[in-house]
Amino acid sequence: QEFDTRYTASSDKAEFTLAGSYQWRPKENFYGLGHRSEKSQHTDFALRQSWIGAHIEVAAPKHLRWGIENRWISTKTLPGQNPLTASTPDVFPDLPGFGTPVRMYSGGAYVKADFSEGEYGWTGRAHIGASYQHGLGDSQLRYFNYEGQLEGRMPVRSGQSAFVGQVALNVNHER
Repeated sequence: QEFDTRYTASSDKAEFTLAGSYQWRPKENFYGLGHRSEKSQHTDFALRQSWIGAHIEVAAPKHLRWGIENRWISTKTLPGQNPLTASTPDVFPDLPGFGTPVRMYSGGAYVKADFSEGEYGWTGRAHIGASYQHGLGDSQLRYFNYEGQLEGRMPVRSGQSAFVGQVALNVNHER
């Protein structure tokens, strides 16, 4: 289950958004020792997460936009509800942080470039951003997230198809 709400006020030069989300995922997969785990170590857990936030994006010169985003997040893991798979705390009883509510603040900034000539024309897009996640209350969780995305499109058949190349990188750095 996921419910999102969003209010956006925009003009040609700027966009302001207030948003919120609630998620309940009772059967999330967990591979305790990675995707190559033995079947006996494949478990599931439930995830409850909600967030509220604000986002502003401003147009710079013709093809550039920059933005800032802030979110307040609340998340908690619970025993899974899939009767066909073992629940995570049954297989990994001492898993750090499991079942502990985590509340955190996330703030970041980004820059986007879009040199689009339509869906099937020569197109280049880029996005680069950084954010800081800071646990609230007793949480010691602190990390930076860096992300980058590139996309290029080359027309194959005018107005009908294009070859698309994409590259994305997302790195978390412990604080």
